[in-house]
Amino acid sequence: MMTLFNEINARKIHGQRNVFDGLNRNPLFIGIWITTFLVQVCNTLFIGIWITTFLVQVCNPLFIGIWITTFLVQVCNPLFIGIWITTFLVQVCNTL
Repeated sequence: MMTLFNEINARKIHGQRNVFDGLNRNPLFIGIWITTFLVQVCNTLFIGIWITTFLVQVCNPLFIGIWITTFLVQVCNPLFIGIWITTFLVQVCNTL
């Protein structure tokens, strides 16, 4: 999930504030983003059968509650929000 957010945030690197501006005008980016999402979901749901480690003998797929919790934790993460607010304030101060 963090990869998906990073892909969106990395679109604007020259001080632009709105990372969603023009998102729908770039079909290649949308295709890559959707593909990344689907590959992550498939890896989480189906690849766990073949992946075993020394500590984890059985990898079970995640159920919907864990998917929603993971998404909410990443979106509502205080560190993420703090970094976003700090970046926004730095950009505003640089434009003054």
